[in-house]
Amino acid sequence: MKNIFLFLFGLFMLISQVNAQDFEFDEEDNSGNGYYKTKYKREKINDTYDFYYNKDENSYKRKYGLLKNGKKFFPDIFNKSQLTNSKTKLILSINRLYGLYNLESEKWDIPIKYETLSHIKNGLYKAKQYGKCGIVDANDNIIINFDWVGIESIYNIDNYYIVKEKIISNKYGLLSIVDKKLTIPCEYSSLKKDKNSNYFKVKKDNKYNLVDINNKPMFKQWYNELYLPSGGRKLYIVKLNDKMGIVDGNGNPVVPIEYKSIRNSPYKDGSHLAQNKDGMYGCISLDGRITLPFKYSNIETGGYSNSVITMHDGKCGIVHINDGMPYEVSTCDYNNIEKKRKLFIVEKDNKFGMLDLYGNIITEIIYDKIENLSSSNSYYSSSKLFIAKKGDKYFFLNNTGEIVNETYYKFIKPLYSLSSYNNYNSDNSYLIVKGENNKFGLVDMFGKEVIPQSFDDIITRQDNFVIVKKNNKVGLYNIFKKKIILPTEYDQIFMSKTGFITRLGNDFYKIIIDDDARVEKL
Repeated sequence: MKNIFLFLFGLFMLISQVNAQDFEFDEEDNSGNGYYKTKYKREKINDTYDFYYNKDENSYKRKYGLLKNGKKFFPDIFNKSQLTNSKTKLILSINRLYGLYNLESEKWDIPIKYETLSHIKNGLYKAKQYGKCGIVDANDNIIINFDWVGIESIYNIDNYYIVKEKIISNKYGLLSIVDKKLTIPCEYSSLKKDKNSNYFKVKKDNKYNLVDINNKPMFKQWYNELYLPSGGRKLYIVKLNDKMGIVDGNGNPVVPIEYKSIRNSPYKDGSHLAQNKDGMYGCISLDGRITLPFKYSNIETGGYSNSVITMHDGKCGIVHINDGMPYEVSTCDYNNIEKKRKLFIVEKDNKFGMLDLYGNIITEIIYDKIENLSSSNSYYSSSKLFIAKKGDKYFFLNNTGEIVNETYYKFIKPLYSLSSYNNYNSDNSYLIVKGENNKFGLVDMFGKEVIPQSFDDIITRQDNFVIVKKNNKVGLYNIFKKKIILPTEYDQIFMSKTGFITRLGNDFYKIIIDDDARVEKL
């Protein structure tokens, strides 16, 4: 306490000395961007006060001062914590001690003495002193004693706080600041308010229940898992002895506790994906209605699509969700289904085709292969172009299943970009194609020709330049100018931090690119 007193006394003397001087800023920046435009910047608080700070300081070490009507009021020695519920009270700290300054009265409502200080609600502040938490009001009156390891406010509840008693045991309870006592003792390893009722979900000895404000349990039975419903319905998904079911507020079974799984999050109609005691998948509502028959050996749950892939007897189908009750749009007739953003790629009897999200065929199932051009090849791909193979011919399909152009190719592969570290990254802007003449060219993502099919190989791209190969030599092609700018006369081309370098035998050259390209020996 003696050290804190000496610290506060020194701080008071320093601030008094600052206020006793006239601190006109002799290099005022009239643009409004700050004061001492070569050194300081400011942040507006209100019409009278501003923060100011040295703009050259690291943001993590930055110290703030206070201006009043453009004159220095506090020196730049503070850490700025936060504005509170008004623009007249500031939480400031020095050397990890916090206090509350009132700009209207120009006094410290809460002295700089707490290890932490934060506004929680209704003019109350959570503070820490000597390693323990408490709550004080704006006049530093103690509302909750400093007896707790942690204190947590509850949304929309003013007079109760969740408190943590010990560090190691992690036990939580509920404290009334009106009665100054625990209404729920600190005996739970977790305690969380149910937003749809006046109950709290608690965990004790790895089992769950709901208790009221007076610690009275809702259920006689404690469960291995307990999921709170959405929408305020008093129906709860529970797990007991590795079996799941649904109970009402009295613990009576609505859905027998015999299911292998019931998914916590519902579809938009309220259906929950579930697996019954026989291991079959379907959907069920909280009140026990079966909304999708339990006839599938598996149902894919990933992604945000409004369709899910189903399986039965080793075959795949599609069920549509989030549009009324789940319903089957494609029976389990396919060997494999791959989900894309706007469609499905399906395989049947070693042939491939496309379905829309409602299971309608948009291409015949006649292709030897269909491949999305995304580097990730995932559902989230934005690519609208697909490579299709039929016999020994490759061509492009769009996401409606139409052939993009009438040109067929012997080969199609993505073009890769070369970084300054000579690492290759997938590039979805252009595609390398091999024509009937066995020469390589380049097309864009709409299937339009960018480089004619006239090279022995196309190796990589950097910006608008492509490394091309002919007669076992390499050169540079400018995509935008549609011409060779460095002839195919070199053995290799590399990318360095400063640009392209090329090799011819044992000699290395820097490539200088203007309208065309020229080389300079290194």
